[in-house]
Amino acid sequence: MHSILFRVPNDPVPSALSLGSNRGDRAEFLNQAVRLLSLRVLGHVVCSEYYETCPVGCPPGTGDFLNAAVTGHTSLSPGEVLAQCRTIEEELGRPVAVNRDVDRTIDIDVLLYGTHEYSEPELTIPHPRMRSRLFVLVPLSDIAAEWKVPPEMCTVAGLRDAVLASACDQRLRRSGPGVGK
Repeated sequence: MHSILFRVPNDPVPSALSLGSNRGDRAEFLNQAVRLLSLRVLGHVVCSEYYETCPVGCPPGTGDFLNAAVTGHTSLSPGEVLAQCRTIEEELGRPVAVNRDVDRTIDIDVLLYGTHEYSEPELTIPHPRMRSRLFVLVPLSDIAAEWKVPPEMCTVAGLRDAVLASACDQRLRRSGPGVGK
């Protein structure tokens, strides 16, 4: 769907985001990101527990990540959600033009926007790599296991279980409660 044709629904849209940090005080960067997202992007925010994960698709020597997922409702368009996420990333010390597979203070990805599909050069919803990444699916299934992911409308828990059943080599460890837990 093209963004010019995308109309934001009248009611707030349930949305899901993924957070990751592998530089500095990772938990504090996640905490700050959740706080800023709750002020600018999402209402009724729910945050998963934090998970420590090995880097996936990153160069050798990349530090372990602390990952989480958040859900909430937004009145912003998908493009506006992305713009706010990028602003928050910058404010928390992530360089503007950084390669996606390097160390970073914070990384915020837009995963889901209701059950809508959205495709623009800068943003694809559902997130194109979420279906194969345990560091996204496990935290998200903590807080939104039954969310149906388009286009197949499989649940988040079903996607998680499919990756777990495959011979994947992704490791993660529960690190502790997320913000407000």
